[in-house]
Amino acid sequence: NDFVAQEEVDTILDAWENNKEKGEKSIVSSESKMPPAGQSVPMTKQIEVMMHRHAKLVGRDPVLYLGRAIIFLMSNLYFALVYIQARERAQDQATNRMWLIIWFMGVPANMGVVAVYAYNAEFNSVRKEIKNGMCSPGAYLLAKSVLEIPLMFFFALCALGPAAYGLANFNGDDFILYVLIWTAAIYAWEAMAEVLALSFQNPLFGMMQFMGLWFSAFLYGGFLIPGDDMVWPLKVFYYILPLKYSVRSMVWAEYHQSEWQKCKDDASPGTYQSNGELCYGRDGKDVLETLNSIFPLFSSDNQVTGDVMFCICIAVVFKIIYCVLLVHKSKASSKVITDGAVTVKGKPTEIANSA
Repeated sequence: NDFVAQEEVDTILDAWENNKEKGEKSIVSSESKMPPAGQSVPMTKQIEVMMHRHAKLVGRDPVLYLGRAIIFLMSNLYFALVYIQARERAQDQATNRMWLIIWFMGVPANMGVVAVYAYNAEFNSVRKEIKNGMCSPGAYLLAKSVLEIPLMFFFALCALGPAAYGLANFNGDDFILYVLIWTAAIYAWEAMAEVLALSFQNPLFGMMQFMGLWFSAFLYGGFLIPGDDMVWPLKVFYYILPLKYSVRSMVWAEYHQSEWQKCKDDASPGTYQSNGELCYGRDGKDVLETLNSIFPLFSSDNQVTGDVMFCICIAVVFKIIYCVLLVHKSKASSKVITDGAVTVKGKPTEIANSA
């Protein structure tokens, strides 16, 4: 069993067999007191039990958290290895370093597709417990939320620690800020995965929708097509998806205090060197301004606070939708009507007469 020791299960089964041989009908003591009718388990106890169970599931079901943490670690190490030349702050590596940052955020965000499937299966299990009166939706949501946020920071450490600050030689002065930006963004993607997990009975549909959202976030992130070149109503994705906000602040956090190699012949930022390559500048802010002439999304302006708040707002909106969906779907049930019709989730379905 996932939640109790095997010895406890064996003890119950052995007691059942012994009572069966003796002809006894129950292993429950006749002196046992039943709880008063209508009395429910206190909310605090429900939250305690749910937190205990979810904490165990973190280790015993690696797909949802530990498995993804390992994937984040390995995939970002892989991209850091591919862009190994970008660890040196040479002029010809300014854009490569920018793309490496985008991959550091984009690939882990895409792994939310796994969470859609896992959350769908988890909801199907929890819904039965809620309908059987074993726990309330509020207890489940509170316990899940309390455990979720620390796990997002754990994801950030796995994704960024060895890859960004080890192999890719990122500037450690803004390590905490960098982790905060990445965590806020991945939390927004996690909230979207939760909503899509409950939006469809078949998790494959939710997974396909998540991939569509991720692709839209990448396409309308501002680094492939400038925001000014996008057309309405498609441009709405430029504003409502978190990838744009996260990579903009991550690039700023990595570049703004860094020092780059000098340009040949003391070329000025934005001009061309004697070897024909563009000079981005020696100071990190100059590099950002030169990048801005190619990728308007990035600049030397500090927009971290607004970007982080946008990611958190996206997460909160999707969390509210998730809570509403969970409460509604966990209480939905089929109701048999006397005339032979059945109402399933509010939609009547006629049943064929057996005659």
